[in-house]
Amino acid sequence: MSEPVAGRARALLNSPKGLAVLAELAGKSVRNLDEYSTTTRGIGASWIPAHGPGTDIRALLGNPPDTEPPLETTQDRNLDDPQDLLVTAAQAVSGWAWNPLARSATTNLLADANRYADLARHLASSTGAGWWWNSFDAQKQVSLTSEELSPQFAATEEAARTCLTGNPRTLPYGELVLTSTATGPEIPAALLCDVEITSRLTSPISCWEVQVDAGTNVFEIHSPLDWLRLCYRYPRAYDVPDHWSEWGVRTNRAFGVDWSSMTADWDAMHISMAGVLTATDLPIIIGNSTTILEGFSTELTVWFSNPPHSPKYLGVAESPLS
Repeated sequence: MSEPVAGRARALLNSPKGLAVLAELAGKSVRNLDEYSTTTRGIGASWIPAHGPGTDIRALLGNPPDTEPPLETTQDRNLDDPQDLLVTAAQAVSGWAWNPLARSATTNLLADANRYADLARHLASSTGAGWWWNSFDAQKQVSLTSEELSPQFAATEEAARTCLTGNPRTLPYGELVLTSTATGPEIPAALLCDVEITSRLTSPISCWEVQVDAGTNVFEIHSPLDWLRLCYRYPRAYDVPDHWSEWGVRTNRAFGVDWSSMTADWDAMHISMAGVLTATDLPIIIGNSTTILEGFSTELTVWFSNPPHSPKYLGVAESPLS
């Protein structure tokens, strides 16, 4: 197994959302806690303090311990179909931040990590998931609108200024200009698998191929370390939000990104599918402070300035998660 594949598999196994996708592929959906809990065998004392519910950054680079035999099912899933895998992944993590089943299943998922190791390696090397780790592709960007309304990119910078007034703790990405990667004829854009976004649009949803200028500055998030780099470059400290206690956060301080400063240097931020699964909704503890990149269910690019342009109508589509 190549080092890139091994690293990708390890990242999925160290992330509750990555494990939720593996569980979904193995026929043990986190959406049904009773069903999923049947896979649990036990919780190693050395595993849980480091990994859940809050995750220490040192644990992100480690290997899951050998605790239980691997699951003997992959449900004969076709791991070479990017659209099928996208739907499966989005279903597994949709609404993760507010889903009580996700919070309840996190400990069990992490305890079972080693049992998904073979499936993680197959997934990480599959054709269907290969694009999950890709950086922003300017040639494959698609925008969504309600009905047949043309995208209004001229308001990109104004929308960013409005949304970021007061320097909010979390990025209100649903109110900003978004694009995502074209994945195939059945799902013209990965963003169709984000229920939070598609619920804001009026059917039929229109898909538009857009152009991106050369030299556009896009910050990439593929891993928790990418998120930490962004936090360290544009630091902001704040009080721990009350709802973080539901995820087991017990630190006294929180830190994140100063979005106003960040957006002065970057035109956009791209979160790959790998970033969604391994870096979002994951408490990372550094000393007595915690950070969480909240939200996101699928790959997308959030625009702050120098927006896409020249939309070309592709047709209408529906969310496969509707």
